[in-house]
Amino acid sequence: MSKVKHIFKNKVFQTLLVSIPNLVSGFFISVCIARFLGDEAKGALGLISFNIELFVLILGLSIGTAITYFISNEKISSGKIYSMSLTILLLGSAIIVASYFIADQFDQNIIIYSKKYFSANVITYFFTLYFLTVFKQMAIAFLQGYQKIDWINRCSLFTAIVSPLFIIPLIFFINAEDSTQNFEMAVLLLTIISIATTLPILYFCRNVIIQKNIKIEKFGWKNHLYPFVKFSFIGHLSNLVNFLNYRIDIWFITFFFHDRLDLLGHYLVAVSLSQMIWMIPQAINLVYFPILCKEPSVKLTIKVTRFNNFLVLIVLVIGVIISPFVIPFLYTHEFQASVIPFQILLGGMFFSSLTKTLSSYIFAVGKVKINLLATVVGVIITLVLDFTLIPRYGIIGAAWATNITYFGIFAVCFIFLWNKGKKDGIGNRVWRIFVPYFTTTRIKHGR
Repeated sequence: MSKVKHIFKNKVFQTLLVSIPNLVSGFFISVCIARFLGDEAKGALGLISFNIELFVLILGLSIGTAITYFISNEKISSGKIYSMSLTILLLGSAIIVASYFIADQFDQNIIIYSKKYFSANVITYFFTLYFLTVFKQMAIAFLQGYQKIDWINRCSLFTAIVSPLFIIPLIFFINAEDSTQNFEMAVLLLTIISIATTLPILYFCRNVIIQKNIKIEKFGWKNHLYPFVKFSFIGHLSNLVNFLNYRIDIWFITFFFHDRLDLLGHYLVAVSLSQMIWMIPQAINLVYFPILCKEPSVKLTIKVTRFNNFLVLIVLVIGVIISPFVIPFLYTHEFQASVIPFQILLGGMFFSSLTKTLSSYIFAVGKVKINLLATVVGVIITLVLDFTLIPRYGIIGAAWATNITYFGIFAVCFIFLWNKGKKDGIGNRVWRIFVPYFTTTRIKHGR
């Protein structure tokens, strides 16, 4: 338990502390962008971001977990992992560029359908964000595999400090008469932020490559690339389906309310604010997952999940109480309609945060099919409820559909952990995950 003690006393708290400035920074940027753009342009930016996320997920092959897993257990040499990751990054970039030009030949646009918000700056933003997002995911997984958590935290802190500095000019350049000019300025600054925040990650990866003397190595399909991609494949399918759970409501809102980008803007504010809660389980899993890959433990998973709940519930209660006053004040009364969807979504965030810690255990024991099953159950619920609720209740219906989906995904993961707990002889103790507790003391003393 000395290893667990070290992790939870030092690295987890350190990571959580670094997450606070990131949370503040992300919140500040969200507020500035929304105030600067207004609800309609905010909806347009959300659609572009949605399409970037979709291509990142599809073409990135979700290999972050594979990078961390194979570096941690050294089943494939670091040089080959390095080579395979670069190959996937470059191949995906070539595919997305080709897709853009092919779609253009058929008078389609993979970036955004609205000509009002389409420009050269938007094209640059789209391709730059795709490449750098995939690169960051791979690079962080690379550092995580070597348990360079301190370096990852430094990159996060740099992002938290630097990003708002580029956003501040928006406060001084608002043009109330030209929303498209504001949109162009915002997109340009977001592109610069993405480039700037990649530099420290690149620097630390370079340090690891030098320290470990990692060189590009030739890799074979059968012995290297196939097991590497195979490990990620089921998880990748799970992520693709899960993306639909988390984002398909944006498509439905756009489909049923095609001329209401402002409505989409209201919903995106509620979603982005509620999803900031994910920073808590993500910070915990950053440390928790590499250890589980070596020593999977139901007991540790229970303790970590309870600790996660302790922090998440504090944030949820505060969010419910202050949101009716804070959202209109910060985002302007134009976003008053975001308050109720935000409050509704907080319930789903509780179960979603539980799922994130349980999913790490499921990945660690190699049962990624369970995660896939959970996300398939979720997407079935999503499709049924989105078709039913969004046309009638708009973004309120979308929020309730999302909540029920998150609970469905969690239920599948929980049943797996419960069955595994019974096999390990701890039985109904698994139900304790619902009880928040400041578990550091118990972990510290090995209980």
